[in-house]
Amino acid sequence: MKNRLSLSDYRKKARASLAQQWGINAWLVFLSMFIIGIIQMIFEPFFSSGSTQQQIFSFFLENFLLFAFSYSLYYIALVVV
Repeated sequence: MKNRLSLSDYRKKARASLAQQWGINAWLVFLSMFIIGIIQMIFEPFFSSGSTQQQIFSFFLENFLLFAFSYSLYYIALVVV
């Protein structure tokens, strides 16, 4: 049980890992939100507001594309950068 890290050790490790990387991660989050907003602006006018097609499209967009962006952001923040 001696090899377990305390919360303060995790915080120190996270700070050391993210040193000089906060700006990159913030821009990646902003960019993903911007791209999702652009995609919504492009495709939402094709469907009438409140229609089944619009709800299905919103569901797929939010659950699959948002998940893909979120997962890639976590991967970039924790592994790549």
